Amino acid sequence: MLLALVIAAIVHRFRHVFLRGIPDLSADAVGILRVVFGFVLFGLLDRLALPDAVGGPGSPREAVLWEPWGWVEYLAAHWDVRDALHVATYVAVCAFTVGAFTRIA
Repeated sequence: MLLALVIAAIVHRFRHVFLRGIPDLSADAVGILRVVFGFVLFGLLDRLALPDAVGGPGSPREAVLWEPWGWVEYLAAHWDVRDALHVATYVAVCAFTVGAFTRIA
């Protein structure tokens, strides 16, 4: 009987702590979070750049990172598609950061 009460208390506490859902946030807090997250994405986009050629000049770490994916080789061979994708990503991050088309971006 005591074991059942202990298990029930543990389950109740687990449900209360971990399954309570997303807390209510004000519109200001969500806006600040969106802007901060947008700036973090900008910082990551500056650091993440696809190589000009897989296995070409660059660090061996980059070659190990990108080499197994065929689509990266395609983008490395077609610089215009790669740059268009990079610009589209910047536009999406800008739209997300300023709050325009946030769900789509």
